[in-house]
Amino acid sequence: MSKLFYTVEKQTQTINTIEECTGWKTIQVYKIANNQPKMWFEIEARNDDSSVNEIQTWLDNNGFEDREYEFVWL
Repeated sequence: MSKLFYTVEKQTQTINTIEECTGWKTIQVYKIANNQPKMWFEIEARNDDSSVNEIQTWLDNNGFEDREYEFVWL
């Protein structure tokens, strides 16, 4: 089982000098290549959606459904 590492950043916008959440997040997924972390892909999802489920959906839709991964949130 391979490990995939991911970060989550909430998207915001500024309205009249007040920073507000938009309801969306950016998920960046990394794998290790040559003993270094390398960003593999980035997806956007709603804040209330599970990040792990969103990553798994991307993997399933891009030909990686037969591989097992362990997800590590950084």
